[in-house]
Amino acid sequence: MQVVVEPCEVLLGEVDIPGDKSISHRSVMIAALAKAPTRISGFLSGLDALASLKAIQKIGIQVDELSATELLVHGQGSDYFKQLLSQQSLEFDFHNAGTGLRLFSGLLSCATCPITLTGDESLRRRPMKRITQPLRQMGVDIQGANLSNSNNSVEELAPLYINFNKTPKLRIKLKPIDYVLPQASAQVKSCLLLAGLLIEGETIITEPVQTRDHTERMLKQFGIKIKQHHRKIVMQGSAKELNIALKHNHYDVVKDFSSAAFFIVAALIAKESNISIKKVGLNPTRTGLLTVLLQMGADIKIMNQHSMHDEPVGDILVTSKNKLKGIHISHDMLALMIDEFPVFLLAALKASEPTVIEGIEELAYKESHRVETMVKALNQLGAKFEVNYAENKLIVYPYGWSNLSTVSKKNSIVLDGAKDHRVAMSLFIASLFGVGELKISAIENIDTSFPNFFDEAKKIGFCFKIITNQGGAECQ
Repeated sequence: MQVVVEPCEVLLGEVDIPGDKSISHRSVMIAALAKAPTRISGFLSGLDALASLKAIQKIGIQVDELSATELLVHGQGSDYFKQLLSQQSLEFDFHNAGTGLRLFSGLLSCATCPITLTGDESLRRRPMKRITQPLRQMGVDIQGANLSNSNNSVEELAPLYINFNKTPKLRIKLKPIDYVLPQASAQVKSCLLLAGLLIEGETIITEPVQTRDHTERMLKQFGIKIKQHHRKIVMQGSAKELNIALKHNHYDVVKDFSSAAFFIVAALIAKESNISIKKVGLNPTRTGLLTVLLQMGADIKIMNQHSMHDEPVGDILVTSKNKLKGIHISHDMLALMIDEFPVFLLAALKASEPTVIEGIEELAYKESHRVETMVKALNQLGAKFEVNYAENKLIVYPYGWSNLSTVSKKNSIVLDGAKDHRVAMSLFIASLFGVGELKISAIENIDTSFPNFFDEAKKIGFCFKIITNQGGAECQ
């Protein structure tokens, strides 16, 4: 599937953002562990979050789908996971959902039956040793498909196997862990917290830099005892705590800041813009992009700030009236905007001075190698970068009319969306550079996180057509 985008200059109106993908994953998992029904509103009905929902249903948790965004999860308590899973072998396909696969590896760590966790070709290329190693330290019988690297080290990839070659046992004895994460990863941290939740004793996790803390905040909402001191998290594992149901049995998922980021940056680089995005999650472990853009001089205002289930929320108003300046982004700051990196490059290109980004190594392990994918695509538009893997940094040079003159004159420029939802949406926004018609391929995975992306883009002024095997649909 492809999208053909025409240049446009003016973006005006209000954008409706879907529910937060990270929180949607976690909400159905933790609600399934609670020993009471939980109503979830604002659930993201994108392919990634739906993979976690289907996995919960596959282990026998009843979920009433009240609408596309509202669910009633009939939680059965933590003992259910230990007893039911001794009955049969199970296989879970998470497609492109790395969050789902990694978090479920912790959630199912007490399983006593053979379990397989797999995904699509892209997910099967992503490193899993970062979760299998600490889970094995906890006593989990887990292994992945081995891959020898060029430096002779061994990586583990999906499919992941739990208890795969063993006769089901009555109960696996696991122990809590005191673990220092080698890399900053909210997925690994959350995997270990979910595993530790089912074990008596303290699970202690120390992060090299702070990452998104949705799991910690949500577990507190369900009555779990968690203490946080700087980058150390201490959780008292005790399955009986989950028998305390969420207050009012209702959880509202905030709107996804990472989805809002595409239209925030679009408004900043358009020739003329004035857009608003309401009820967006503003968790400080997610809004590194917002911090950086404000430091660059962006005209962004936050209104109506409040809290939903300990998650900060507010309305975002953006215009293009201010010029952006270059900035230096540290490794710690990049960790707080890791998902927004592709679209941030567009803002950096519009700055008046070069922007330096440190800590780019981790970007190799997303749905695509996001540094290489974005640099290659934007080079076709005349953008200039300096990638230095030895120093783990990227320099982004200002983009201007001199860059446009280097772009070959074609009817359209073909860019590869790399089957990476955030890359594809970022390249769509790059049409605002005005180089001419852009044809972006491999855009199918946009549905994993932002099913209504094209509807919202059309609403504020983008003009495009989507080409499928059945033909095109012109944007009016």
